[in-house]
Amino acid sequence: MDIRYWIKDKLFERTMPVVLPTVAVPASLTAGVTIHTVENVLRKFHWDHHAKPSPTTVPPDAGGEVRSLEEVVSRLPLDEFDPLPINGYDATTLRGLLDIAPMYFDTGTLLRGRFYRYPRHFHETLIPVLEGTPISGILGLHHAKLPRPGLVIVHGLMNSKRQDQVRPLTIKAFYDWGFNVCAIDLRGFGRSAESVSVPSAAGGIEAGDVMDVVRYLRRFPHFTSIGLLGFSLGGGTVIKVAASREAPDLIDGGVMAISPPIDFEAALSRFEDPPEDHEHLMTYHFFRYLIRRMLTHAEIMRWARKKLKAEGGDPNIDGFRSYLRNLVAWGYLGHGFDSSSDPDALLDKLLKLTSPKRDLARVKVPTLVLHAKDDPITPVSEQDVKELEHLGRESRFLHCHFTERGGHTAFQVLDPKWYYEVIRKYFTYWGAWETEKRHPFA
Repeated sequence: MDIRYWIKDKLFERTMPVVLPTVAVPASLTAGVTIHTVENVLRKFHWDHHAKPSPTTVPPDAGGEVRSLEEVVSRLPLDEFDPLPINGYDATTLRGLLDIAPMYFDTGTLLRGRFYRYPRHFHETLIPVLEGTPISGILGLHHAKLPRPGLVIVHGLMNSKRQDQVRPLTIKAFYDWGFNVCAIDLRGFGRSAESVSVPSAAGGIEAGDVMDVVRYLRRFPHFTSIGLLGFSLGGGTVIKVAASREAPDLIDGGVMAISPPIDFEAALSRFEDPPEDHEHLMTYHFFRYLIRRMLTHAEIMRWARKKLKAEGGDPNIDGFRSYLRNLVAWGYLGHGFDSSSDPDALLDKLLKLTSPKRDLARVKVPTLVLHAKDDPITPVSEQDVKELEHLGRESRFLHCHFTERGGHTAFQVLDPKWYYEVIRKYFTYWGAWETEKRHPFA
């Protein structure tokens, strides 16, 4: 073994529980609260003194009566990506700096889902989904007399709707682009973990939750169409929604997945198996520490371990793989804690259900996948790139765009102008834009 690798590995393993809460979290929190507070003040001032009246014309980037994925892709500046010259590890770390503190607090109970605050035009709500499970969402709605296209935004693993990965985009889509928006916390994360203690299923079961969120929003007179945008784990979730039978009836505003775990087993190994490369060691130990902290503090885990032990299951849950095997697969797919179930077979079934790769061939609504080849968290192989690019050429509902650099969901820090322009143009194209005011309940 390389002695330098061994020293670095042990250093991160031993220091992460100390350095993270005492140094990294305070620094991240100070920077994040300062930046987001200033942004909220500026947004409020602009809205109160300079806000323009609601637009009554169709935006120039909107599609016509006949729309196609091929046409909108030709309009997008996909080939104009000009990132900062840094590798995927550094880019991913840079993007996540402001989220270190909220990720840490979200794995506990006291301050879960409290950072960072949204401006005053956004309102927290609980949305009933599968079997009455309430999940937390935050809504930004323009006046119902002039309905707008809607955008539902879904976070990634260990994230929430209030973190820096989701919040700036949600605010920009509402204030600058004119969308009605809804950012949600998936089950087991953020404030959804407060409302009901049910475990995350790593994206497979959550697709049903997202579909129920869309059904809920369609009751509002504010929405003319609804699109989905997902990051990482949330990207895999929205792909599953796009591949569902109900998708053509529910989703008419486009789907975009950013850095989804194309091969979920490969992504899972990045959290569970010691990496071969030095550069991934810090990220590896960071996520292992957060996952173990989550498994220690989550209310569902105390109950689950007792239940598993009483009914013949394996209560040894000390990592993400054992969490998926011993609790999630057995609980969701085994129809309860049935001691006759084979946990390994159920885990295999869960991984197949969760992995977006098989769903990409079945998407039924226009879907754009953005992914970086140097993504250190949800890596894609050369074979994956070839298969998905071929799949996109054969499908009228799927386009996969791979960049050489970009890290994991780090496009927004490497080339923010390109990142926001691609998202704005894509969802503006698919959105249904009203041209005249009407009664909100017409």
